[in-house]
Amino acid sequence: MPPKTRKTKKEDVEEEEAIDEILEETKPAKLPENDPSYARKIVVAKSGSLPNSRIIKLRHPKEGCALFRISDTHFDEILAINDGHRSFFYGESIIENGTVHLIAPFNPIFICLPFLHKTADKFLEIDE
Repeated sequence: MPPKTRKTKKEDVEEEEAIDEILEETKPAKLPENDPSYARKIVVAKSGSLPNSRIIKLRHPKEGCALFRISDTHFDEILAINDGHRSFFYGESIIENGTVHLIAPFNPIFICLPFLHKTADKFLEIDE
């Protein structure tokens, strides 16, 4: 195996530029300043899944009323997980309400089943 030679200055500059570009792309977004008038919420969702979606309220078979996120390709339930005394640090501010909102996949058939069950006597089987 031949010995490794030193890089030229041009190669060093190109390598440094590539490293700087990677570092710039992976740099975290600037965190917001403390603003007590702004209500922040913690949401756990798949990256890039929130744009082009709507939040709606529908009757939930178990809880009564629930929030759902609807987009062209997804139907998800928004669950609020509240463990009582919890808060979060976000940048220079503290989020006093420690509720975490989790967006989980939900099959829309579960919305329809209670209505179909209540009206089962109004339907007939095909052979009847």
